Amino acid sequence: CLLQHEPLLIQSHLCRLLRRALAAMQKTLATIAAVFLAALTLQGCGSTSGTTSTATVTTTTTGPPEPETCKGTFMSDTDCISADSSDLKTLKKVADAFACCVACKEDADCKGWSYNENTADEKYKKYCFLKADACVGGKKPTTGVVSGMLNVTDTTTTTTHTTTTTGPHTASEDNMITI
Repeated sequence: CLLQHEPLLIQSHLCRLLRRALAAMQKTLATIAAVFLAALTLQGCGSTSGTTSTATVTTTTTGPPEPETCKGTFMSDTDCISADSSDLKTLKKVADAFACCVACKEDADCKGWSYNENTADEKYKKYCFLKADACVGGKKPTTGVVSGMLNVTDTTTTTTHTTTTTGPHTASEDNMITI
């Protein structure tokens, strides 16, 4: 570190200052690079609310429509509520959700249905509730209840599995299966 036109003592002092400044800049640059790499690596980890982390896998297959089958939207763990919160009809000892859907299809006034597949109250298991509308009153998350709506003509079968790692389980459009 030689500076022309400067006395030797000043040259020595300026060289030490330049070396310290260079070392400080190198440390700062290394720290910035480390922080940048850490941010890039952790990008997308966690969330600001910290309540739910969801992974969804969807499998879709397409085929020709089947004649004389119950076509509609099936929603697991969901109670379909009518606009006026009443049921068109209540059927007891119905075999399964498909049979409940068929019963709805056979009733000209039925647009939606709920089937108690595996409810906590044994008294109401295998009950089928026919609705005059297609869940206009809402969709209430209810374990063991399968609901559906008629007049869905899609020939695509979609199965969606949602895994929630934290937070409470809530029903959503993700658990719909169109058949």
